[in-house]
Amino acid sequence: MFKIRNFRGESDRNKIAELLENVPSFTRDEKEVAMELVDVTINNPNIPTSKENDGYKFLLATLEIDNLKSEVVVGYICYGATAMTSGTYDLFWIATHSDYLNKGIARSLIVHMLEEIKSYDGRLVRVETSGQELYKGVRDFYLKLDFIEEARIKDFYKIGDDLVIYTYRIL
Repeated sequence: MFKIRNFRGESDRNKIAELLENVPSFTRDEKEVAMELVDVTINNPNIPTSKENDGYKFLLATLEIDNLKSEVVVGYICYGATAMTSGTYDLFWIATHSDYLNKGIARSLIVHMLEEIKSYDGRLVRVETSGQELYKGVRDFYLKLDFIEEARIKDFYKIGDDLVIYTYRIL
């Protein structure tokens, strides 16, 4: 069974990089940007994430491998406060290892993220994704978790690839 824990800095960097290599839907550029956020966080360890701060916060889903006496990161989420807003947060990245899809990992990461944001007096979460058919499962996932499609910008990423923006209001 997997568990959710906080990011531990440098010791988690390679684990997240390995996870991203096992997410076939992410492009090379997307993986590089995701790792840039990890590196920014590692290089600025004194920046806590709070309701007043726009630092990045990571939660990791891990699975202990008994025979190896170690853990594997099977999912992660990266979010942070949205600059120049009050109580609004962005969900920047969420990923699940391809071998562990449909096991509740992404859902658990979202639930933990929402609990943390609520503890910061957060009120709104925004997430952006692609309108391509490849991302239909992602869009359906957000809808199942009661996110609402707030906007769609046609041909945003490229011709035929819309930007779809979802929000979740924390009660």
